[in-house]
Amino acid sequence: MKVRGFFFILGLLLAIYPSHSQGMGDKSLQQGSGNRPRMRQSYSLFTSEEDDRLRQLMQDPACTKKGWVYIAVCMPGRNARQCRERWIHYLNPSVNRTPWTEGEYQLLIEKYNELGSAWTAIAQFFQGRSPNDIKNKWHLLAKGGKRRNRSKNKASLAKTPDTLPPKGDFPSQENFNRLFEEFDNYW
Repeated sequence: MKVRGFFFILGLLLAIYPSHSQGMGDKSLQQGSGNRPRMRQSYSLFTSEEDDRLRQLMQDPACTKKGWVYIAVCMPGRNARQCRERWIHYLNPSVNRTPWTEGEYQLLIEKYNELGSAWTAIAQFFQGRSPNDIKNKWHLLAKGGKRRNRSKNKASLAKTPDTLPPKGDFPSQENFNRLFEEFDNYW
């Protein structure tokens, strides 16, 4: 009797929260450690409705005190890590979304040469820039501005030299000015 009741409640929950039942077919099962199968995770982009819901939850002090797990429970189909990273990297109003200045580029290169790829430590020197933003900007700098519109031909990409300085070396002022101009043209 208890088993039948369990499956009845499980069916009700899956009917209420259909996003949790997605991917529960045989194809989504993978062999986990040992003999027990595990579910394959599926990732989807946040919708504007989910973004609005997350902003609303973060404005409520009662929700923020309860933590990310509680917030994830209020957002079906999302876990605590997804909610936390979406808020910290994209939705938080204190994140600076303005274009980078020449001073910020110089500070980024200086701190990378000093601290290496410790992005969280480097982020402490930037007002309103998340460690993820700083890491992404560094990798764009490291590519030498090679990230371009895909409609341009490959010959224009080959003209841009790779200017990643070895760790500990500071790039010349000429290379830095050229990089800064390329980024201005890119954005």
